[in-house]
Amino acid sequence: MILNRRAAIIWATGAALSGMAMPRAASASAPRGFDPGDPSDNLHGLAKVMGDLTGGPNWMIGEGRIYALVHGEMPVPLFGVSGLRYVKFVREADGFRMSVRDWGFFTDLDTGAVLESYRNPYTGETNTPAPLLTRFSSWIMGPGGQRIEGYTGEAWLMDRPLRLPWSFSGDDAAVTLELLVKYGHGGYGAEWINMLARTSDVVDPAVTRAEMRYSWGGYSPWARWMNMGDRPGRTFWNSTGRKAANLDSLTPEVRSVYDRYFPGSLENPETYEKTSGLTTTSDEE
Repeated sequence: MILNRRAAIIWATGAALSGMAMPRAASASAPRGFDPGDPSDNLHGLAKVMGDLTGGPNWMIGEGRIYALVHGEMPVPLFGVSGLRYVKFVREADGFRMSVRDWGFFTDLDTGAVLESYRNPYTGETNTPAPLLTRFSSWIMGPGGQRIEGYTGEAWLMDRPLRLPWSFSGDDAAVTLELLVKYGHGGYGAEWINMLARTSDVVDPAVTRAEMRYSWGGYSPWARWMNMGDRPGRTFWNSTGRKAANLDSLTPEVRSVYDRYFPGSLENPETYEKTSGLTTTSDEE
């Protein structure tokens, strides 16, 4: 659940899985067959946990909340969010081409119903929430880090050996994908995808796809549909969910929302073109 150009740089879902940050594991605590200091092990571990080494597509299905962050004020929840991410790792050169696309819609904090209108506590106006659908975007993840074609800003994972913060405890393997950027126009973004899988899946060379649960947190500008103008502040998104090979676990109610706003998009995640005027994009493009 990210907003448009951000999807090409960072990711459409907070370490809520464990209630604390997941520190980088020392090699001594790592299981046999996996070296957290080896960029190649990191790359294959990431692709296995977040996607599938065979290049097959996966979905990240989650729900969460979006909070207002205004300097000097207590962070407060604004509304809920339900989101999907289509993700695929396809081998390319010495790494993988990581492709993503995100969907999302907003919900009422109390009822969980789709948010059709929103009384903005900062402006006093009633806004019409716009559902989210990002472009289908991709970049290269290799042992040498992240490579983003045409990107002119900075990114934490660019041009540095890929060493992610892993933590192992018995058959629990946790890893955080830290996506921290500064855009060419001076804006910034930060997202954290905290993933929990089985250690045995991570180290077993016969396993190409690990089952995974995740917690996702990230900063974003005010949603455009909130009509906040130049009002200072931003939002923090936090959600939890799991990876799935398909959308069979999606409830008919949730599926119907996506079909209403973006008919045919879930069946054609890589080629679908937006036609709805209800979509929103990020100010940080």
